[in-house]
Amino acid sequence: MERILIKYTVLLLLAVMSMNISAQNSPGEFSIHAGGGLSHIRYQLAPDVHSLNGFAVNFGIGYTYFFHRNWGIYAGANQSFYKAQRYIDRQKVFTPALIDANGYGFDLHTTFDYREIHQIAYLHIPVMLRFQQKQAREHWSQKYKRNQGFYAMGGIKVSIPFANKYEYVSDMIAPSNVAYYPEFDNWAATQKFAGLGVFDDKSFGGKFELDTSFILALEGGRKWRLNDKLLLYAGAYFDFGLNNAANANRTPLRNHIAVEHLTDFKLLEFSNRMNLISAGVILRLAFFREPQRGVCRNIGKNKF
Repeated sequence: MERILIKYTVLLLLAVMSMNISAQNSPGEFSIHAGGGLSHIRYQLAPDVHSLNGFAVNFGIGYTYFFHRNWGIYAGANQSFYKAQRYIDRQKVFTPALIDANGYGFDLHTTFDYREIHQIAYLHIPVMLRFQQKQAREHWSQKYKRNQGFYAMGGIKVSIPFANKYEYVSDMIAPSNVAYYPEFDNWAATQKFAGLGVFDDKSFGGKFELDTSFILALEGGRKWRLNDKLLLYAGAYFDFGLNNAANANRTPLRNHIAVEHLTDFKLLEFSNRMNLISAGVILRLAFFREPQRGVCRNIGKNKF
């Protein structure tokens, strides 16, 4: 289903960019842009930790076809890079009623402190409806005005991930497991073979699978005419992920109770949902194509 949507989105993008060739009396704009702001990744990291915060940067190209002097369709392509991290302060996890290899019951007390960093790169294909106060001069004989008023646009971005990675670093408190045996009223904290003790210098990283995302995209601001062919747009944007981007969960949080997993001490997890949110400022430099003017020829006077 997603491949079909991507296919038709690309076809729509090509159609929009070719419309202006046949509509010679309708102006169009080719633009380049760059922007940046804050990013927010929503998903489950650990108990009571549901998000990462960081920054985002993006740049790309686009084309706007105007079917009315105030309305147009914008389509383009741009790359976005997101980096978000979260410091997790001292966490204590209590796991009761476990059984060790000798059949004795114990309660596991886990303590950890870590920092997690995520980096994600997307290729966005936006298709957006655009409104602005003025498309150009109302008539070719009128003078240009520097302040062209406000603009607003909204639509959907098809977002294809092409790079992603995460990194876990234990900054201050090394992860540790301590077992309490109620039957013997005793503690065990040094048996590394049983997954107990302090696990120093624990850090790891890797990649995680992401699906194609569909993002609600909003943008608005003001525009200025720099000269006959050049426009400057300055505004703010807001992107909100509509679908779940997580394709598979990472090692579950509770796997710290299994000895075979304690060599990496992977305490982190994704929930079955992951959404990307971003907001910031954006600058666009647009190259305006003047519509072709009609040529009137006075062939002769009619005689009656």
